[in-house]
Amino acid sequence: MLSLVPGFIFAMSLPLLRESPELIVLYPVFLSIRGALGGLLSGKLSTALNVGWATPSFRRNTEYFWALLASQAPLSLIAALLFSAIALMMGGNPQDMLLFTISLSSLCTLTIPLLNSVVAFLSFRAGLNPDFVLYPVMSSVADLLVTAFFVMLTGCLLSGTIALLYILSLMLVVLTITSIIVFWEEEAYGSTVVQGATSILLVSAIVTLTGLGLKDFVGSAPRTMVSSYTAFIDLLGDASGIVGSLATTRLAIGGIEAFREEYEDVVGELVGVAVAYELMMILFTVISGLFVGEFMIIIILRAVRASLLALALGVTISILVALVSFNAGLDPDVYVIPLESCLSDLVMTYSLLLAG
Repeated sequence: MLSLVPGFIFAMSLPLLRESPELIVLYPVFLSIRGALGGLLSGKLSTALNVGWATPSFRRNTEYFWALLASQAPLSLIAALLFSAIALMMGGNPQDMLLFTISLSSLCTLTIPLLNSVVAFLSFRAGLNPDFVLYPVMSSVADLLVTAFFVMLTGCLLSGTIALLYILSLMLVVLTITSIIVFWEEEAYGSTVVQGATSILLVSAIVTLTGLGLKDFVGSAPRTMVSSYTAFIDLLGDASGIVGSLATTRLAIGGIEAFREEYEDVVGELVGVAVAYELMMILFTVISGLFVGEFMIIIILRAVRASLLALALGVTISILVALVSFNAGLDPDVYVIPLESCLSDLVMTYSLLLAG
């Protein structure tokens, strides 16, 4: 339910964002890449807790855990540079866009990985499987934080109040340099940064297409759909992310044979995720319609059509990426949720357009 709030914030902030149209394209790019970075951390941390590479506590945790957490700083800086390049292609001012994207990435890096760890630890201690809990919870929290930070820093940028942006940008650069000095010799840090950067580069073109799709969607869709947009992409990301996270854990424990041995469990999990996903899609559409005063059955039918197409594609992508990366000798946790997250945003955006 938390994922509805960013959509309401985004819909109410459109008059401000239209003063700088490239920011509308940049918004889903930020959501997607932050989802990819959060998904990378969620996938690796879930697997680490399940197989014993990390402990559910900040005190006396493993070098693997701290190296994993530290890797988020350089990856966020790399992502910010990509954001700037995308904004420049859309006609943005070079200095403003670089300052905006680095400062926003800095705020996200200072908050989201720590919250991600807290949720992972609490769920694991409570006897819950982080594969089910961590990414869905954190994707919603991250979307809310990214949206709030995005609107706040947009206001600072457009009003000329940029001192905060300079401070935040400097903090991310310092964090990145410090993490490299302290953790570069740790294998988990180096491999996560290198493979994570590769993953981010792979999804950069995808998220640009998502941003262009959102620009068309905002101009043509009913207000209910626009208000529900972040909830829709978040929900598909959650559903596909659960499937992907379960897949990577099975691969880490028992390889591909684990899927054959647990066939009935796999099918049951897929059906359970699909039913929950469709029910929540309908509920989100109804709540958004009531919020904006635009409740029509045709909008619900459009959401259902879009969701059926999007779910089939999203789950297929998650499983295929897991199997292909595993067979290629790569770490599936580095690729599955980051790629699935960005592709889910793309798939849902264009499914909504096609469903109309």
